[in-house]
Amino acid sequence: METGSITQWFDSLTIKIQTTAAAAAQDAVFAATNETLAAIKARIFDGGTTTEGGSIGTYSTDRIYVAREVFFFKKPSGGTLTKGGNYRFDGGWSEARNSVGRQSNNVDLTFSGDLSLSVQTVKESDNRLKIGITDKENAAKAKGNEAHFGKVIFDASEKEKQAHKEAIKDYFARSINSEIQ
Repeated sequence: METGSITQWFDSLTIKIQTTAAAAAQDAVFAATNETLAAIKARIFDGGTTTEGGSIGTYSTDRIYVAREVFFFKKPSGGTLTKGGNYRFDGGWSEARNSVGRQSNNVDLTFSGDLSLSVQTVKESDNRLKIGITDKENAAKAKGNEAHFGKVIFDASEKEKQAHKEAIKDYFARSINSEIQ
């Protein structure tokens, strides 16, 4: 084999790896970020768990008045409609949730589904993604819940951050390995 053909082969392989690496890095970050998004949403909206791993809290059982508009997605099966057009729930937010078929054992921040739907992977720039809340109303709702319960809820946990890093490495390695074989 001539030196020139080895050099050409090596140069060709180097260019292929460099091109593949750039695309693989973007793909790995995108896939890992979506995995992390799913883990964060499951932790909060299914498990009712804070960033530190504890319970977000419990729903109030103290009497509450709730505007009719809050139930835009389903008419409550309980509560008393007042003359002012609000619903009164003597069993608090816990009862209000039960009246539309939501669980009320532990806070999971799922009522209409708007907050969960607003937590998304957001493209910050050509090569930077973040997980965030996509609108001001739901960002305020998230911040208000963190303040109300006195807990950090919407940050990624250390476990989620570590899993994110590992997923990036795994996706990247698989992509590179498949290209250079």
